[in-house]
Amino acid sequence: VQASAASPGLLKQRVLIGFEPSLVGQFAPHEPTLLLESQDNLADTYEKYSLACFDIVKKLLNEKIQTQTLVQVIVAASENAELARGLAGLFLSASHENPNFYGQLIFVGTDANADSKQIQKISDENKHQPKDTVIRYKSGVRQVQTLIEFNDSKLSSNCVFREGGVYLLTGGLGGLGRLFIEEIVASTKSAVVYVVGRSALDSQKQETLEMLQASHSHTLRYLSADISNASDVGTLYAEIKSDGHTLNGILHCAGVNLDNFIVNKDNQEFSAVTKPKVQGTYLLDEATKGENLDFFALFSSGVSVLGNVGQADYAAANGFLDSFAQLRNSKNDRFGRCIAINWPYWQHGGMQLDADSQAVMAKFSGMTPLETQAGFTAFYRAVSSLNSQVMVTQGSLVKMREVLYGLKNSDGEHIDELLESSDASDTKVEQDIQQSSGPTSTIGGQETVTIADLGKKTAQFL
Repeated sequence: VQASAASPGLLKQRVLIGFEPSLVGQFAPHEPTLLLESQDNLADTYEKYSLACFDIVKKLLNEKIQTQTLVQVIVAASENAELARGLAGLFLSASHENPNFYGQLIFVGTDANADSKQIQKISDENKHQPKDTVIRYKSGVRQVQTLIEFNDSKLSSNCVFREGGVYLLTGGLGGLGRLFIEEIVASTKSAVVYVVGRSALDSQKQETLEMLQASHSHTLRYLSADISNASDVGTLYAEIKSDGHTLNGILHCAGVNLDNFIVNKDNQEFSAVTKPKVQGTYLLDEATKGENLDFFALFSSGVSVLGNVGQADYAAANGFLDSFAQLRNSKNDRFGRCIAINWPYWQHGGMQLDADSQAVMAKFSGMTPLETQAGFTAFYRAVSSLNSQVMVTQGSLVKMREVLYGLKNSDGEHIDELLESSDASDTKVEQDIQQSSGPTSTIGGQETVTIADLGKKTAQFL
């Protein structure tokens, strides 16, 4: 597939994942090559990968690069190769912070697993298309990951919470967690919800639980635990079983934000953000692998898809959820479908945006804050779909297509500009691997702004 041409990127670092160590010395010395090896489990492996890539990116950004600079992560074909795809948001965030930086994740076929010449050829080919972030080679064909819009109108928007169901919800009583507790209680006559938060239960939390518990038929129980700690997760699961309950669903909403530029962020801060998402997801899955779940919902963010200034760690953390859902579903050794949902900013999800900020978001992206009921509908449809990952947006359909797809204008020129539009609608898009000759459309407008500005003005709202 012929992708958009660009001047060759200056390859500063090549990273190999899943290859034999003997390959490292077979590449040109002026293109440093690093080999990353897997750890004991998926979470530890991903944390090693993400920290190594963070260190590389931070070093380059500290050099205040003034020319096009490229980092390539080349991934060998293997059972868990999908895991590395979660790193895309880290690279995109770095590009937002310094537009001269480009990062690529390149997944090769089994034919290249032990062939340094083939790997070199693939590496050289992709230097000419540095804006393509996630690439794979399938049966010799080069494919580039993009967003595809899907019609969910035929999917069920019926409530997925059972009467008498038992649910585990992480993230405590704030933000989205509280909204979904309210939804479970409102949509069932009886249910049990185990609410997991890091802080201890106090009188204020107890009062909140009693207020949310609409009737004596609903049981809301708060458990204090660090979900990135194996012992804590084991203890909370043991408590659920000691109550005689079998889980029907998990909503993993927990997350930490410590926004900071990459050059000002250290490894400890990076890990503090990634652990609740990465280790938490893995440990929850391990603890409940014998449960006959209806679903395992991972609350991800649009930041892992688009990147964002100051949120490289948060993008990497949520990227793990996106990759993990795909891996879990592909192995067929667990009950219940796993779905990673890349949420946008919710109108009533905790953090509040003032009217001016909302106006800026709509102007430059077409996106508006997700209304609560629309969010629940999107959740139900996502869970009932066969997808592993779904990104949800609400706002001007035409404008969002311009932003998310980089479409063509009325003169047929490929643009990275965002054109003004007035149509209003809402849409969901899912990530998938598509050939790089992706969807196009003819659109028009007056005001323009570059994609580089998108990272500063739009992605922060996701």
